[in-house]
Amino acid sequence: MKKILFILSITVAIFTGCVDEPCDNVFCLNGGEDVTRGDECFCECPPGYEGGNCENEVQDPCATVECQNDGTCNEDGTCDCPPGFSGDTCETVICEVLECQNGGTCVTGVCDCLDGFSGVNCEVDDACIDVTCQNGGTCNTGVCDCPDGFTGLNCETEIATAFIAEWDALESCASFYMGQEFTYIATIRENAGGLEVVNFAAFDPYSAFTAISVTGNTITLALSEITTDDGVFLVEGSGVLSEDANTITWTYTTTLDGNEDTCSGTWTRKI
Repeated sequence: MKKILFILSITVAIFTGCVDEPCDNVFCLNGGEDVTRGDECFCECPPGYEGGNCENEVQDPCATVECQNDGTCNEDGTCDCPPGFSGDTCETVICEVLECQNGGTCVTGVCDCLDGFSGVNCEVDDACIDVTCQNGGTCNTGVCDCPDGFTGLNCETEIATAFIAEWDALESCASFYMGQEFTYIATIRENAGGLEVVNFAAFDPYSAFTAISVTGNTITLALSEITTDDGVFLVEGSGVLSEDANTITWTYTTTLDGNEDTCSGTWTRKI
């Protein structure tokens, strides 16, 4: 019985000594070291190498990158460009493509803006930062330039279309033109000062007469006094706008050096 137990003990000992360790068949190259993690073996590679057995040399990201204009290559293979240059390889001179506006000049790739302007391209009018122009208006040095048909600080007011148009004018004066009719193109427009009748009676250069009031369909002209080479010229009168807003019938007087004349006219809106 003792002889049998002794033989079994020797057999177990021999069997146990034949088991392989996880790293027995792992060969790490290029200075790599094998590391056991549980039942598995891994190679820890030195800098510059990678792969299961550290068999691959790591490619330098900057090996094929050529940074221009004194740019430097980063560890990830991208170029770090000096001031004034941009692009994947710092190949672009920023001042050659940068459009500085409103008198700004490009210095080392950055727009140097004049006082009152800012932004990447000096495109921002500082006086307009808090100004919101409506209805297509544009801000210029803090003031809204309104398109035709709108008025107000922010172009927020739509002008009555009945008074924004060109008109074919047919007029006559009893004495000044000996009752003869004459034609021209006139305009009524609205601005910050109110309605303005332009080229009234075609007495160039006495072109603008301000309407002092609009009551219903009646447009009353202010007394306009203009000094000319021929003397002092005055126009006073009013016009009646038709219900369809396409015709104005004028009755007015003209005075030149005390000689008064009675005039009348019919304006028809140009369609």
